[in-house]
Amino acid sequence: MNMKAFLKKKLVRFYLYMILSIGYAGFPLVFPGWVSLSEAEDSSTGDLDCDLKAGLSDAILVLRLMSSLPEPSKFCFSDINKDGKVGLEEEIYILQVVAGLRSLSDIDAPAPFTGIVTRHNFWRSQVGVSPLTWSSQVASSAQTWANELAKTCNLIIHSNAQYGENIAWGYGGMTPDQVVDMWAKEKSGYVYKPFTSDQLPYGHYTQLVWRDTTQIGCGMAKCQNNYEIWVCDYNPAGNFIGEYPY
Repeated sequence: MNMKAFLKKKLVRFYLYMILSIGYAGFPLVFPGWVSLSEAEDSSTGDLDCDLKAGLSDAILVLRLMSSLPEPSKFCFSDINKDGKVGLEEEIYILQVVAGLRSLSDIDAPAPFTGIVTRHNFWRSQVGVSPLTWSSQVASSAQTWANELAKTCNLIIHSNAQYGENIAWGYGGMTPDQVVDMWAKEKSGYVYKPFTSDQLPYGHYTQLVWRDTTQIGCGMAKCQNNYEIWVCDYNPAGNFIGEYPY
């Protein structure tokens, strides 16, 4: 490791341990004092991953919870680069999350979809429903249908997949935020009540914020005329007649 990388690693860990020692934005954490990677202390209150020690994995989980990110069903650390270890890349990522620069929910969303989960979760947070996470399996379904629609680009219809689905169609260069906001703008005309067939004009928005939906996956394909077709699938599906969206 060269000197520059060594100093970068030390600086990142310094900031991370400072957050763990004094709390973030004035909120104290469950870890008193410094947290050491080599000498994790026993703790009965901060042991989130149930290994009888308060270590870096617990620290990451606390930062996730403080950042209002989805709480995992089982507490375990997030291996950002999938190398089987929590290292410098994970520590940098957590600091970015705390600073509001990144979202753990976008970890697995590839380009050009980076940020699309975060934008969904922005609108979901406006009505108090839990955030979505990216699903590669759901995304595969969405991409397959986007590719199919792009073969002709003159008939925009929904697939027969088991998921809920939103489709956007527009000239090349749309960003994930623009796609999501295109659906979310239906909120302005939406009247909160159980979903009915006469609410179909607002169906993009209601699916976007549907309370029981937990996963999202998206696909995008380009037509020969440089138009783009964006498809986002939702699991479980929403827009059930007679049910409230949130």
